[in-house]
Amino acid sequence: MALASRRFGFALHEALRERSGNLVYSPLSVFTLLAMLRQGARVHTEAELKRALHWPGESQALASAVHALAEALRADSSAEACTLSSANALWLQLGHPLRPEFEEVLRTFFGATYTPVDFERSREEACQHINGWVREQTRGLIDSLVTPGELDSTTRLLLANAVFFQARWREPFPDACTQPGPFRLLDGSTVEVPMMHHYLARFRYARGPRCQWVELPYRGQHVSLWLLLPGPHLSSGQVKICLSCIFMNLHLS
Repeated sequence: MALASRRFGFALHEALRERSGNLVYSPLSVFTLLAMLRQGARVHTEAELKRALHWPGESQALASAVHALAEALRADSSAEACTLSSANALWLQLGHPLRPEFEEVLRTFFGATYTPVDFERSREEACQHINGWVREQTRGLIDSLVTPGELDSTTRLLLANAVFFQARWREPFPDACTQPGPFRLLDGSTVEVPMMHHYLARFRYARGPRCQWVELPYRGQHVSLWLLLPGPHLSSGQVKICLSCIFMNLHLS
């Protein structure tokens, strides 16, 4: 599962990295939604999803792996000062019910809820259902996900994954040690921003010919933030690749 999701994450980044501006996304969320789709896919669609997910094995094994990862993360969220939750949901056009066996797999292994809506005649109401669910799952941090203009009368299925994360550092940074410092932008200029410092804690750190990285663990057992700093000789495209690893490495011990 870890290898497949990592390969998928890098492939997804290759498809997205040419977009301008900052890029924030969750490869694990997209991987999970496509894994859900694969449970009901057959023939050519199933073959395409196998290649995209880098998982040539059986769909049942994929569902079990995703479920095991979700359970590990859920167990960690019970630790003091660490909350990590992920939820899945589907909205399906009225008159197009899911097959019972497909619905059972989604509920059992992905914890997915299923709601019939009318994309053809009541898109605004459908959006209210979807955005309300997202708002609830993210505890109000994301207020809206879709608008009626992004849907049309041909929409039949919408899948969503919502992630909420809140945690404290395992080694908190003292407030008194936060000082202004220079931050270099892609164009070579610098701006002054508050910089956190820690002079007593020990963190995992490595330096290579292309970048350096540090791991900042949160309280709990499984979750860390990995920060990668590209070398000054890298191009802007390479910088985007290195920085994207921040979002692609949910560290599981």
